[in-house]
Amino acid sequence: MKGASAPPLLRILLVDDHGLVREALSILLERDDGMKVVGSAATGEEAVLAARRLRPDLIVMDLMLPDLNGIDATQRILGEFPLMRIIVLSASHTPQHVSRALRAGAHGYVVKTASGAELVQAHQATDVLVQPDVDEIEIRDWKAFDQAVEIGYRATIEALDKLSRPVVDLRRRASLEESALRAPQPRTSAS
Repeated sequence: MKGASAPPLLRILLVDDHGLVREALSILLERDDGMKVVGSAATGEEAVLAARRLRPDLIVMDLMLPDLNGIDATQRILGEFPLMRIIVLSASHTPQHVSRALRAGAHGYVVKTASGAELVQAHQATDVLVQPDVDEIEIRDWKAFDQAVEIGYRATIEALDKLSRPVVDLRRRASLEESALRAPQPRTSAS
């Protein structure tokens, strides 16, 4: 009688611009029998290429990367592979970084001061996970930041709309006048 087969390994891509961090993460994660690091990348562009080539189940992504930051790399990867899970692992836990990473589609945000166990557990979260160091005050802050950005965006669009109306009206009037000048003039009969 055969025993139950082992569950498939969780295939992981590590993205960090520091080689020592990638090596340490690889050792840490592969201690878990269910995880296999299948590749690593040092830049955002390398991360996008590696995701295409390796098709990992999970990407552990730093934010501060050369050439293409982790947030933009996350957006590009999830744009092509929406079922991949990405957990941000960053030294930064400002409300802006957390907010931007989660809006880009990251499934979790873990601060580099977290324990190895917290990182290992992060991939198991069924909902978006924000590591405990990113406290409730900061979460409220990034939500408020998001709202302020949205309000600012709408106000900017409204202001631009108001500014552009006179320009559009002037162009429309100039176009009508130009059309009138080009239109054939009615001939008057000479008596």
